[in-house]
Amino acid sequence: MRSRRPTDPRVAALRWLAGRDLSAAEVRLRLLRRGVEPDAAAAVVADLEAEGLLDDRRVCRAAVEQAVRWGRYGPGALRRYLLARGIDRELADETLATVGESDWRAVAEGMRRRYDMEDPRERARCARQLQRQGFPAALVAALVTDPGPGPARPQDSDGEPEKG
Repeated sequence: MRSRRPTDPRVAALRWLAGRDLSAAEVRLRLLRRGVEPDAAAAVVADLEAEGLLDDRRVCRAAVEQAVRWGRYGPGALRRYLLARGIDRELADETLATVGESDWRAVAEGMRRRYDMEDPRERARCARQLQRQGFPAALVAALVTDPGPGPARPQDSDGEPEKG
């Protein structure tokens, strides 16, 4: 029985890229894990970059746009994610700088909605989460001191929040 695994490193890399955008470092690492010689892996990556099939700038920009749209990461956590994917530190910082302050605020507000801001312990948990996500301290303080809308609470038939 024949293995479905391609023996040509370029073919393997193209299959991976057909599934999703990968950084040059991710492709290089996958090739090395398959036993491809380092020089051969570097050559495949260089060829794919020259052809525009492998582009760290595109990968970085797409990851940042998606994270902001979904509201999953703060600036610090997103930067760590990009660096873990092998994106150059300068490129990551440059791309993160394109996100507006109002966009980061919207992401943080979305994260805040998961907490009951009337409960001091929940407010503290929210502040710690926002800090771990790398939001600026001033924004965290502003969001935690302003109760704003919290999570939706079940209401009884009179429209009043249930006591529980």
